[in-house]
Amino acid sequence: MDTSPVNILELEAVTKAFHGRTVLDALSLSVRRGEAMAVLGSSGSGKSVLLKLLIRLLEPDAGSITFDGRDVALLPDDALDTVRARMSMLFQGGALFDSMTVGENVAYPLHVRGGLNEDATAARVHDRLTLVGLAGSEARMPAELSGGMRKRVALARAIAGNPEVILYDEPTTGLDPLGARRIDALIRSLQRRLGVTSLVVTHDLASACSIADRIALLRDGRIQMVVTTAEFLTSEQPELRELRAAAALVPAADGSETRAADDRQEAAHAF
Repeated sequence: MDTSPVNILELEAVTKAFHGRTVLDALSLSVRRGEAMAVLGSSGSGKSVLLKLLIRLLEPDAGSITFDGRDVALLPDDALDTVRARMSMLFQGGALFDSMTVGENVAYPLHVRGGLNEDATAARVHDRLTLVGLAGSEARMPAELSGGMRKRVALARAIAGNPEVILYDEPTTGLDPLGARRIDALIRSLQRRLGVTSLVVTHDLASACSIADRIALLRDGRIQMVVTTAEFLTSEQPELRELRAAAALVPAADGSETRAADDRQEAAHAF
């Protein structure tokens, strides 16, 4: 009998502050095994911080973060490496390494973790690029690719190690509406085909509704409510009606070069 906990991720009363400013304030959230959940919040609301806490790129000031029944904050380095191998993160700007080819970028986490020979690694890279619609692009450089193609390469890298959980940080930021919806469809398709748990943080309401089984609303450092996507779209609660009405007015997040450089640096430590 499978005794795995129903919730693969649990955050309980998690608090994080920077320079005296509280970003997450006793936040609690549970993510069920195999579901796609979107955390919807405005730019600067702490969505990216939440994801980085899950893989311990940041440490919480208080509270507990549990992955598959184990408190992540209490894990020694070798156990943390095992957890990180079971989770993967798609950074907001993709965080591709500019000096590496597409194939080398996708193979990066495989080389870091080891266990596959050269032929097996090449086969895995080809398979993952095929899944995201970029078969045969191994020799290209990131600078040759469109924004949407770079996102897909980053997604191929995120699934290269067969993770059980994929964390997505604003996956549609910087894309035109058509490109954004293509990424949404790809995320949903991969979630179903690979049987992974997907946690997507976004300010893009259309993206959240397209991807998620459930939507969590992040405001003032806390999760205000969690509803199914169907409930979100049909509820007459004033807050949800207001969000739907204002969806077209949500500004795009800043995709600056500084953020992209920070993401690349953190990606090097996340695998």
